[in-house]
Amino acid sequence: MSFRLFGDPHALAPRRAVREDRPDGSTLLRHPMPLQPHARCIGDWLEHWALHTPEAPCLAERAAGAPGGWRRLNWREVRQAVGRLAQGLLERDLPAGQPVVVLSDNSIDHALLTLAVMHIGRTACTVSSAYSRLTRDFTRVHGMLDMLQPCLIYASDAAVYGAAAAEWPGQALRVFSANAGQVPGAIGLDALQQAPETEA
Repeated sequence: MSFRLFGDPHALAPRRAVREDRPDGSTLLRHPMPLQPHARCIGDWLEHWALHTPEAPCLAERAAGAPGGWRRLNWREVRQAVGRLAQGLLERDLPAGQPVVVLSDNSIDHALLTLAVMHIGRTACTVSSAYSRLTRDFTRVHGMLDMLQPCLIYASDAAVYGAAAAEWPGQALRVFSANAGQVPGAIGLDALQQAPETEA
């Protein structure tokens, strides 16, 4: 199989990275072009667009029963939801240094929780849903959870992903957007959104 580069291949910028091989065996690559102004973190983008285009669409997903069959959130709504979730996470006083792990597919709730986790300076990790949705043998996903030692495990629906989360013996809080009552000790994602955001 062959591939053809469209356009003039000579129009591509020349490689200008400078390689430095260090005595300790590491390699450092430097580029002579200085780094341009950039956002400090993803949360800065969220703050910016919520301030400057609050009514513009931000997230959307198909949702039965929603107007027009879609659940839609604008930048203002996303920023508000992230603030409430971030506050809910802070109030749970989750152990430091342990990530929040997501076991389900992409969704608005997945995005909101991930942004909230990053908003409070914590780590979010998504594990492929195939490890907990397409099998009844949870050895692999449990091995990943053993390695990650999460403080919180989230999945969209306990009816689909609950068994993988429930059968892991770790101490993580289990959170689901739907059917949380099917997993002992689990809470609904809405429970993390009850408190108003504070300066914390």
